[in-house]
Amino acid sequence: MVSRLEYSQEQGRLHVMHVNNYPENTNSYRTIARNIEDDVCTNFLDMICDKYPALVPMGYDGNDKPPSFDTVQNEFDMFFLDK
Repeated sequence: MVSRLEYSQEQGRLHVMHVNNYPENTNSYRTIARNIEDDVCTNFLDMICDKYPALVPMGYDGNDKPPSFDTVQNEFDMFFLDK
């Protein structure tokens, strides 16, 4: 399946949209990547949550701030270049 990966710096959350015709950039979420394969998306989510514990909904102690949108976008670009 092909999806769209989005991030909300305000909420400190990533989400995956499996319906690409849903409006982009709503509810503080901004698009990181369009038409991304689910396995690549899953691998990126695993990596970014390990690197930035503030992105993990369960078990987060609240001491870290979530990364900026630009940081997450850059992490995705670097991750994707490595693939």
